[in-house]
Amino acid sequence: MLPTPSKQHYTFNLRDLSKVLAGLLLGDKDRIGSDTSKFLRLVVHEARRALQDRLVDEVDRQWFDRSLATHMANFTG
Repeated sequence: MLPTPSKQHYTFNLRDLSKVLAGLLLGDKDRIGSDTSKFLRLVVHEARRALQDRLVDEVDRQWFDRSLATHMANFTG
């Protein structure tokens, strides 16, 4: 998402990505194990926590959910 005059804070950088990755690294390996679906749920949770929380209107949040679902579908088959 590109920043606009009404949404100037929509500037995402590597620090935002590092927040997602840090959350993944803090995941409990005993709870996740080798279950791919649990890991993908954690990825979705961390992406929403670090990125979607900054979105200010419902249209942008729905766009984010659709985009995330599309990309996650590539991993689940």
